[in-house]
Amino acid sequence: MLTFLQPVWLWAISGIIVPVAIHLWNVKQGKIMHVGSIALVIQSDRQQAKSLQLKDLLLLLLRCLLIIILSMLMAKPVIKKPLSASNQKGWLLMERSGLKETYQQYSEEIDSLLKAGYHFHFFEEEFPGGDLSAALKTDKDSIRQEPVNYWQLLQSLNQKVPDSLPVYLFTQNSLTRIAGNRPAIAMNLHWKTYTARDSIASYITQAYEDAKGEVISKIAKSTPGFTATVQQSFSRQNLPALFKIISDSGNTLIQYTDSPGHSSKVVLDTSSVNVAIYAGVNAHDAVYLQAAINAIKQVTGRKIRLSMVKNARDIPVSTDWLFWLSNELLPSSPVFKKVFMYALANERNHSTWVATAGKFMTGEEPISIRKSMAPELPNTQNVLWTNGYGDPLLTVEGNEKIIYRFYSRFDPGWSDLVWSSHFADFLLKLLIEGSDKGSNNHDKRTVAASQLLPVLQTQRTQVKENFLQTQDLSFIFWLVVFVLFCLERFLSFSKKKEEANG
Repeated sequence: MLTFLQPVWLWAISGIIVPVAIHLWNVKQGKIMHVGSIALVIQSDRQQAKSLQLKDLLLLLLRCLLIIILSMLMAKPVIKKPLSASNQKGWLLMERSGLKETYQQYSEEIDSLLKAGYHFHFFEEEFPGGDLSAALKTDKDSIRQEPVNYWQLLQSLNQKVPDSLPVYLFTQNSLTRIAGNRPAIAMNLHWKTYTARDSIASYITQAYEDAKGEVISKIAKSTPGFTATVQQSFSRQNLPALFKIISDSGNTLIQYTDSPGHSSKVVLDTSSVNVAIYAGVNAHDAVYLQAAINAIKQVTGRKIRLSMVKNARDIPVSTDWLFWLSNELLPSSPVFKKVFMYALANERNHSTWVATAGKFMTGEEPISIRKSMAPELPNTQNVLWTNGYGDPLLTVEGNEKIIYRFYSRFDPGWSDLVWSSHFADFLLKLLIEGSDKGSNNHDKRTVAASQLLPVLQTQRTQVKENFLQTQDLSFIFWLVVFVLFCLERFLSFSKKKEEANG
């Protein structure tokens, strides 16, 4: 059936009022009669012969149709047909990025599927159909897109195709393309993967200035099996051969070029972080936090200024990060932009562990939680960590003023977080925004096909409505617009020529 993806544009059909009004407002001029003498002509009031009449009906019809078809074209006309295994052989999906390499890996199988009647679709949002031969002629392999989440796309695809329709998917086996929980889908899926040719990369992930003015850079080498990072320091006046300092839009960037000639660059971070810790009666907790932050300063060389505050009134106004470990209420003034605080709620004893659910990862080692606060979670908060029961352990709220709430304590009697080898890494990611970025775009690690594959169900957990395939009609409507426009111009010029010839 014919439908429109943006039906609001159909209001433009009302524009046919304009050509109708122009054709109606047609002034008929009086005829001029040539006479020998006006002596016998009786003088009377001067009148002009005018009339409103609808002329050139065919020309008017063409102009109205042109406006109607253009309005329908802007509304994006499509035809939606029922999709089933009985009226389609199956779907063949490939990513737009790296299309040529994917085809080279599985050319024989892909060609046989197309000859068998499979429909080609791009493996991206909405899964648009296309012409594979035409797509292969373009330079799609040069496209560098943000990595898509294969599992997320498969969940969307699961809502597009019926269970029985065969679906062949051809992709790379990059680890960066999967995230979140393994989905459970009901689909006749055949997923073929391969390792990209460009499977080794060296690139710069970070560059910052330490307290001595030296530039600290981190260079990662990524292969299908692992990604390792090495740290290198140098002065701005004595750059190593592979490094270069460039300016871009007011920012200072460090560019790194590996031996094959591939370049990567990051912004040089020259900022410093002012950290204040106020613990109140929980001074024992502050000792572990202070030790971890000092270790970060010593190992990374980051410009971190740490203040241990015994009185809440002595907290420096210039503080960038306030760790409020006290059982007291956080004062409303002065306003600190970034605060890490203990949640104040009812204490409870239970044996559980930290489960990660967002930005800050604590690694795969179990971190025990023996005591926590019963959460009272408003809808405005975002849960970053949960415990084994699914209750929040770490939340964040706010935009201009960011507050992290921890529903346990740094005290070893409450949790083993301070004993974790990932505790300092967690604090670094918290204090230095962007310290965990820069690796995903070049990460070459791969994953086995068995780990990529989602959980395949025999039948759906919910009954779906009609499965529809969408066919774009824009080309047909453009063709109609062109034909109507040519006819309208032809009739219009013919009319002008007739009037000119009398």
